[in-house]
Amino acid sequence: MGATLYVTVDGQERCIVCTDLVTVGRHASNDIALPDERISRSHALIRHLGDGQYYLMDTGSANGTFVNDQRVLVPRMLADGDSIRVGRHTLAFHWTETVVPPVRTEPNDDDEPTLCTMGGVLQKVTILVADIRNYTRMSEQIPAKQIAQIVGDWFRSANGPGRADGRHG
Repeated sequence: MGATLYVTVDGQERCIVCTDLVTVGRHASNDIALPDERISRSHALIRHLGDGQYYLMDTGSANGTFVNDQRVLVPRMLADGDSIRVGRHTLAFHWTETVVPPVRTEPNDDDEPTLCTMGGVLQKVTILVADIRNYTRMSEQIPAKQIAQIVGDWFRSANGPGRADGRHG
């Protein structure tokens, strides 16, 4: 089982067979190159992870990628009939029973590395962003070893009671 994308570019509908990786962007090196100033050079990608699962990822575009009019902030699994919007273009995602994937050529030496060409890994993570008041001034006045001790103590206290490695239980 495979998937296809349908997109209209310059008044002409195109059908793109989804391979393990499909890139979308304004630059001609993308699998789906869309002439639109609202689209980043490397805007989004669709990754096939096996078992018929295709995930859409926005690669840090300025104007966002949308599935069924919801902005994609984290990788999102696609379903048959999903509508993907990038800039002024809409792509229709569909499952197909039999698909013969095209041969994907290796990237050119001129291509810039992207998340997809660097072997990114999908996994759930939790991120804490903390702003330490007057950190810059403090770090300029205190030796690095002492700063490391202060920050280490802060992380241990922020983690709360638990094991020394930060995990609970």
